[in-house]
Amino acid sequence: MTTSRTIDAIDSLGQPVDEGIVRVEMEQTILAAANGVPDWFMLIDLDNTGGGYNHVETGSIQCVNLTTEFSKLRANDIWTMDVGLILRIDGTDSDVGFLAAGSLMLDSTIVFNLAGSHGNYPVIVNLEIDTGDFTDMATNLTEAAITTLNTGGTIDDVFGDAQTPAVGDVVLRMLRTSGNDDATSLVTMDYRTVA
Repeated sequence: MTTSRTIDAIDSLGQPVDEGIVRVEMEQTILAAANGVPDWFMLIDLDNTGGGYNHVETGSIQCVNLTTEFSKLRANDIWTMDVGLILRIDGTDSDVGFLAAGSLMLDSTIVFNLAGSHGNYPVIVNLEIDTGDFTDMATNLTEAAITTLNTGGTIDDVFGDAQTPAVGDVVLRMLRTSGNDDATSLVTMDYRTVA
């Protein structure tokens, strides 16, 4: 199930305001073909202002809330799920800075939250990029030279449409490193875009 819809923001006084905040949800069951081969999906296609995405600007993303829920069936499987932002890309490979990462080694569920709010004050994480790095945040989870993500290929977006990845897109990677069973992820991201 995938959806994209506009939701209302709450200002510092707790009053609803329309600031163009969009919610994207992606629930995906991953049928991994082989251990060690990641499955990539596009959570937010920054350049795509149509096709189900409701954002208008294409400069950068401001994350208002990111929640991931990840579960698997068997205790002997090991899965990882990562949500990241493409920092650099060309026709050969890309670099991704990860915002959230988690591993499942038991029969369990991981829930991760980024941003959110303190009372009525929203906490916004600015995902702006300049020369291949974040301008307003830091991550120690960066991976370089990812050949699966390049401008010569496509990955499915949350609506099941093939999209060419680009700098500024938010991507989801799911990877099984051990076992032979499937996993399920639910990712919800509230965001807005700026020029």
